Amino acid sequence: MRLGFLVIAMILPVTGCNWLKSSRVEPREQTPFTGTMPEMQAADFVSYLNRQAAQLRTVSYDSVRIAAIENGETRGNLEDSSIYASQPRNFRLIGAKTLLGTLIDIGSNEQEFWMYAQPLGRDNYFFCSHEAFSRGEVKFPIPFDTDWVMQALGMAEYDPNGQYEVTSNREKGAYILTQQTKTRNGLPVYKWTMFSAEGFPGKRPVVLKHVIADARDPKTPIASAEIVSAKTVRVGQDSSVQLPTEVILDWPQQQFKMTMKLDKERINENFGERSAKLFNKPSIRGSNPIDLAKYQFVVPSSYRSQSPERRKTFRLPSLNW
Repeated sequence: MRLGFLVIAMILPVTGCNWLKSSRVEPREQTPFTGTMPEMQAADFVSYLNRQAAQLRTVSYDSVRIAAIENGETRGNLEDSSIYASQPRNFRLIGAKTLLGTLIDIGSNEQEFWMYAQPLGRDNYFFCSHEAFSRGEVKFPIPFDTDWVMQALGMAEYDPNGQYEVTSNREKGAYILTQQTKTRNGLPVYKWTMFSAEGFPGKRPVVLKHVIADARDPKTPIASAEIVSAKTVRVGQDSSVQLPTEVILDWPQQQFKMTMKLDKERINENFGERSAKLFNKPSIRGSNPIDLAKYQFVVPSSYRSQSPERRKTFRLPSLNW
């Protein structure tokens, strides 16, 4: 099953591509880097990332637009969406609010994560504990790991005692911080974070891109998060942070991308009593939450879904383009 399937299934039947059809995609201007690139240490970059994370306790965007692209073709988009995030692992994407209710709901808290997609029909609500996912018990095409999104938002902490290497790329005008580590489910990987050599605040985002690749094949990325644009927001009287305003999440092997345009941001808002409502798995009328750790998921051979109550394997519905 393609990685992008669930996101496309959420998006395509719902909103069409109006704002994409009315816009043009033009190549971004690539200005040759002509500045100096002094030698930098890994600790400098790790310190910057951790300062960012320390100053972003919560982030929310009240205006989010999401486009799904597969094999280079636009498959659909979600508008009128919102994102809420709170360290260390609280995340919520509420997508395409309509008179019929929320069309998608993706979230995470310290114990579990969940995914709901109204357009999928009957079997449209899935959840799993982080513990089971970390043990590798779940084989499911999750559109994105919420931990990965927290990193893209600049809210993830980095181990100051970790083993890192720094290289420079003059052609891109960037420094690259490399770490060999493991994913939550134990896969050995390389993680790269690319920084602009223009410095802070600079003309570009300070963090340009996050990349994760299988340690057995470092030249083939598993996923990446490109920070296309960002804005500098003051925190207190004497410090600032950068917030992404456009992010491209890319899974090259599945030829699937998600572009998120983020606006109307708020930082360090005290969610207060709203936290329980935002970051607890919601009860959605008419849905039947399915624990991913209890079922095996396989590629569909037809356009029917088979009830998980009756079978040991569960086939998601497919789309007929």
